[in-house]
Amino acid sequence: MRSLFPMKRIHKVITMTILSLLLATCAKKKSSDNSLIMSLLLLTALSQTCSASAPADIVFERGFPGSNNTVAGFSFPGVGTDYTVTINGVSATGITLPNASSLEFTMPTLSGITTENTTVPMIISKGGSAYISKTVRYRPLLSVSLGQPNTHNPKIDQNDDSAYFIFTAGTHTVSAAVTNSSTYNYGNDTNTSHILNAYGYSGATLNLHSLTSATAAFTTVASGNKGSSVFKKIMQLTNGSQYIIRVQQVSGSCLNFKFAVAKGQIKGTDAVSEIDYPAFSSNLCYDTLGTSSTGNANDCFSKYNTVGKYSNSRNGRCTYPSDSGITTRNFYGPGYSTGYSAGACTQTGGGSSNEMDAIFEDN
Repeated sequence: MRSLFPMKRIHKVITMTILSLLLATCAKKKSSDNSLIMSLLLLTALSQTCSASAPADIVFERGFPGSNNTVAGFSFPGVGTDYTVTINGVSATGITLPNASSLEFTMPTLSGITTENTTVPMIISKGGSAYISKTVRYRPLLSVSLGQPNTHNPKIDQNDDSAYFIFTAGTHTVSAAVTNSSTYNYGNDTNTSHILNAYGYSGATLNLHSLTSATAAFTTVASGNKGSSVFKKIMQLTNGSQYIIRVQQVSGSCLNFKFAVAKGQIKGTDAVSEIDYPAFSSNLCYDTLGTSSTGNANDCFSKYNTVGKYSNSRNGRCTYPSDSGITTRNFYGPGYSTGYSAGACTQTGGGSSNEMDAIFEDN
């Protein structure tokens, strides 16, 4: 656990320092010189508002429903049955005393908290009387559907560095062009490959960890990616099983971000981008699962797979992660063979991006 009260004092010190500079500047500068004043006002606002939410006394490493969490640094005499724990008024289960100075419990599910990490009260009672009262961070498991947009746009910062997502694994058909061609360098594709992509932020380092259950150990998926996205293709998942993904901030200021998972083709949210080659009767059409929470009704499938010049002529599709989200690049027309499309998907310089983490599918 981590005590966050020192961070609150640091914020106060920063704010007072900025205000002192602001007042000194106002006393020395004429009204026409506003640039420094405006910059100081902006810094003051950021120091006050750049927080995922009200700080909590305790931020558990997990803190999501079904996870085991430990309250440490207090005296817990007696046995586990002497104690009860309520989180925001909801009784917790699985109460044990690993030792005389710590108590472990299983986080319950809190109704009404479904989209953002939230500070809530925790009361530990002993023998029916309140014994310890603290605030804690509750992290809902944010559900995402494969290849579909979602409404989640969580915020994480130095006070609360993680958000947790949950999805159900699916399958896709491994391309014959991939299994039969030596041009597929990165190759190892399985019918349960999935692409994970956190994006829509800048200037931070995020890590991805996966868990096979609420109580399972963390497995590092991607780490040390600094900039505006973090992603990875993971393989050998179990069809129909649920997986939990932790997005953890390692460095940077507070940020909002988007997260998506795909096992192949996605439902695009951004406007369709096209490259038409009339001389070869071929077309490239791109769908991107970007920051919108609503799918684009006029996507590549709607435009070409049933109507239009390239109706029913798709010869392959390449799905890959990026700073903008997960994109599916569709190859239409006789100008592309499935083998060529597979190579263009998975080879550097073929026109796709992040080829090592791409998934290629036959039409």
